Amino acid sequence: MEQHHKLAKLINENYILLINEPIMKSFLEKKENFDLLHIFLDYPNSDTEITFNETFRNHFYKAKLSMYLSKSIYFKSVEFDKKVRRYLNHFPLIADKTAEKKEKNKYIDNINRNDVSVNSNHLDYHLLFRSNDILDHITCPNLYRLMKKFSERQLLVLSLLYVGNYTKKEVSILLRVSPQYISNTERHCFNKIKGGLK
Repeated sequence: MEQHHKLAKLINENYILLINEPIMKSFLEKKENFDLLHIFLDYPNSDTEITFNETFRNHFYKAKLSMYLSKSIYFKSVEFDKKVRRYLNHFPLIADKTAEKKEKNKYIDNINRNDVSVNSNHLDYHLLFRSNDILDHITCPNLYRLMKKFSERQLLVLSLLYVGNYTKKEVSILLRVSPQYISNTERHCFNKIKGGLK
């Protein structure tokens, strides 16, 4: 019995310090917990101590779990944002948009053969002084009108293949797509041309 009185006396002496602790503040915000503490302080015995300790232990466990979950969610969301940013930086969506509003040339004009990790020691210098856009090389008016309806992505693939003289593998590396995608795009364009010129 004396042990319970000592504990009650210790709590009474340090009452101000205790209630200013964040965990105790959150615990005592509930009226029933506040009443439970005062019952223990007024009538210190083993039953009130056990009840108070059990209630506080449950509250402490829930607070600790809540803090762990909130920190875990926060760090996972930061990690997810970094992953998304890294992905968007590594895989830009459109290669033929201008880099900034001030610039006039497109990304396709800035693509360098050295960016592609395929063995190629020669460079056709006459390609440096020509336009990289395939539409600039079309002389047949019907074919030009037909190709003008192609998507920017299709025109980019055709420009890299036939004006830039890249292989399908090189184009797939540059655009970060599969070689099958390049073949399918080329075949789809040829089928449209065949159908349109008949």
